[in-house]
Amino acid sequence: MPLIRAKCFFSIVRKCSLLPTFPISDSCQVNNGGCDSNAACTHDASTNAIVCTCKSGYTNVPTGGVVTCIQVTTTLAPGTRKAYLNSTYAGSTNPGFQQGDCPVSANGAYGWHFVMTGTSTSIVSIRSVFKSAGVVTSMIQVPSDKHAYVFTPTGDTLLEASAVVNGPNTEFNLINVCMST
Repeated sequence: MPLIRAKCFFSIVRKCSLLPTFPISDSCQVNNGGCDSNAACTHDASTNAIVCTCKSGYTNVPTGGVVTCIQVTTTLAPGTRKAYLNSTYAGSTNPGFQQGDCPVSANGAYGWHFVMTGTSTSIVSIRSVFKSAGVVTSMIQVPSDKHAYVFTPTGDTLLEASAVVNGPNTEFNLINVCMST
């Protein structure tokens, strides 16, 4: 149903006529179509469905069907490489996954314990993506640098994780979840 607006002309007497106006028909013009702020919103030519495409310098990270664009980091320190979470653990929940102990953290009560496969690779930094908390990068490393605990403020679902590591292994596992006290 069209909205009605008045078009007025002013002279000695004010004269107005009613003109129909239509709401914005391009959904990309409203809140970028729901796309990430670092994505361009367009429409599929055949279905007119919204298509979110990351802008240059950004890449899409899997976040449960929603396009989330993060800045691409292309330079790693010498001797380091990227490692990724074993895909078996994507979709794990806390609470819900195997429980264990975790260190005390000011970063949240819900802990996620990641461990590198192999014995000669250490975690330099980690980046975890959660359904509610979004991207979490701070970690606690105990008992060694092969372990990384990240924390979320509430129960959550792990969508994906990656790390910069020093050593030959390129995969890590979620060992347990825990509650920080």
